[in-house]
Amino acid sequence: MNKINNTSTDKKNESMNGKKRKNFFVGLFTNWKQLLVFILSLLIFPVLVFVYATILPTSDYKPAAEINGSKTAVAVSLDNAQKEDIIKIIGLEKERDFEQSRLDLANQDSIYLVVNVPAHSISIEIKGVQVRTASILRVESDQKIPLFSHEHLSAWLSVPFSLKKYIGTIPKIPIVIKEAPKDTIEAQKLSSKPLPPDSTIVLTSLYFDRNLVLEINQDSKPVERELPIIEAYNAKKIAYLPETTTLKKLLNPGATDQPLTIKLIVSAADARAIYRAIPSKTSLVLKL
Repeated sequence: MNKINNTSTDKKNESMNGKKRKNFFVGLFTNWKQLLVFILSLLIFPVLVFVYATILPTSDYKPAAEINGSKTAVAVSLDNAQKEDIIKIIGLEKERDFEQSRLDLANQDSIYLVVNVPAHSISIEIKGVQVRTASILRVESDQKIPLFSHEHLSAWLSVPFSLKKYIGTIPKIPIVIKEAPKDTIEAQKLSSKPLPPDSTIVLTSLYFDRNLVLEINQDSKPVERELPIIEAYNAKKIAYLPETTTLKKLLNPGATDQPLTIKLIVSAADARAIYRAIPSKTSLVLKL
């Protein structure tokens, strides 16, 4: 009898628990206030994660791993005339730093890259002489860059960048394989016309010091036969960049070792020529 009573009691308890769970969900989706509270409780956690891992770090992010001599910012109120004067001063300081960097590299016996984003131009220079200039069709910059203060950005751009490594979808130096002629008569019969340029889509990444990544890509969509090449290129890009997991961002939201990417879209001929013309050890003067 005790076993029978215990069994019936357990069944009653299970039935009551089932009804409670059913009544909870029925009441949740029928009462709009309870439903609103339930949805807000689900949304508040990802919102807090986003603010902590994205908004707060970028507000104080410094482009270089370490910038010395920076002063604490002080908030002041300015009228429109003072704001215009400050904008002019900032523009003059950017132009001064840009031209000073070009002058420093012009005094060296080297080939270097000059990128002027406001003027939409990219050029290769040797001792101050432009040997090739290309028009930038489109610029896609890192979203953190507009959040930098002028002091941090000026310190970051005031010294030329040094190239550390590079990758691309095309070889740095083109390789041409020809079959040697048997004699002089056969050599004379061979065509002397220059070989047509390779048609592989040009995507390049230049990795400089101070966390700068400069991408110079051609303005066109890939064809189907180029997709494996692009996949291999993207895999190399992922391997070259530091790991940026959500957990690491949460543990260290103010980390300054993350790369800043600036993507320049140019014509296919310009992208190919610039990538192959710059040496493996070169410098970059950048103006934003």
